[in-house]
Amino acid sequence: MIKQEDVIVVFLRSPYSQFLKTRLSLELGEPDSRIVYQILVEKILGDVQKIPDVDKCLSLDMMRVQDVNWFSRRGLANGWLIFEQNGLCLGERMYNTLIRLSSLYNRVLLVGSDIADSTSNDLISAINKLENQEDIVVGPSADGGFWCLGLFNPNIDLFNGLEWSTSNVFSRLRNNIKILNLNCKTITMRRDIDTCYDIGMTTLLS
Repeated sequence: MIKQEDVIVVFLRSPYSQFLKTRLSLELGEPDSRIVYQILVEKILGDVQKIPDVDKCLSLDMMRVQDVNWFSRRGLANGWLIFEQNGLCLGERMYNTLIRLSSLYNRVLLVGSDIADSTSNDLISAINKLENQEDIVVGPSADGGFWCLGLFNPNIDLFNGLEWSTSNVFSRLRNNIKILNLNCKTITMRRDIDTCYDIGMTTLLS
């Protein structure tokens, strides 16, 4: 059972960011790729919103008035903590987000924003797999990355040597977990949306 001391944080770019879905933008054009991204964000926010007895956060790459308003218009003004990421690279921003929340919560689950086929049950399963302090739960993605990461205590060494946006991110993360003598648990593989092919492999956007 999920305890009140758990938190799910959606880690994402602002819907107004100029760096949304770079590869998809090359195929669809910037306006349509932005629409796809916003659909994906609304989908994961809806999944998280359905889960009771867990706190909910947004970790944004930038936090301007228009960014906060975008989420407020979707009913997230109340009950969600919204804060800005800090760090020079993706791994550092993830680590700082996890550190911030692990000081307040027992179990922290970080979730990406561009997954088309994850479910609320996936998120509940991920949190429930965190049974001991040595447990880390990872949701692998079909492109070799990962779409969620859950843990008790963050360690910056988790992200050592990860080459982001490559097909070996998950395998290297799993190896880092092993080096740290932690217990890697996995949940269902899901697909993130980076290309038109990815869209074709899902039904969310059909």
